[in-house]
Amino acid sequence: MRLGNFKPDRLLVTQVAHDASPSHLNYETSSAIFQVVRELLLNVAKHASTDHAHVAIITGSNTLNVTVTDYGVGFDTAEVLKKHKRSGGFGIFNIRQRIEHLGGSLTIESMPGKGSRATITVPLPSKGKQESI
Repeated sequence: MRLGNFKPDRLLVTQVAHDASPSHLNYETSSAIFQVVRELLLNVAKHASTDHAHVAIITGSNTLNVTVTDYGVGFDTAEVLKKHKRSGGFGIFNIRQRIEHLGGSLTIESMPGKGSRATITVPLPSKGKQESI
């Protein structure tokens, strides 16, 4: 993982929970989800001022939902989106594009002082098109 100038000075303890339902995703989808979750956790480590995060993976009837939650400092989502338009940075915009390319969506909830929650929802392939990961 490329961290740029970021040098972690502490560990980020990450708890992962899943519903144990098998998810059969193609390589493009599983790779994109992995990279997006990695980016979200890196954002927690860089910006949230916390050393704990939680990842929940839940399989719906035709969707896969992955939620990354932290209980850090939070942020004003409108301000971050406005800043992105001025700076041209990647961050949330890049994550959203990757997920939308898969036919999915990204929802971000955050408030200053209350932490953050990012939820990725992607469609599962139909039964005839499943590929094991």
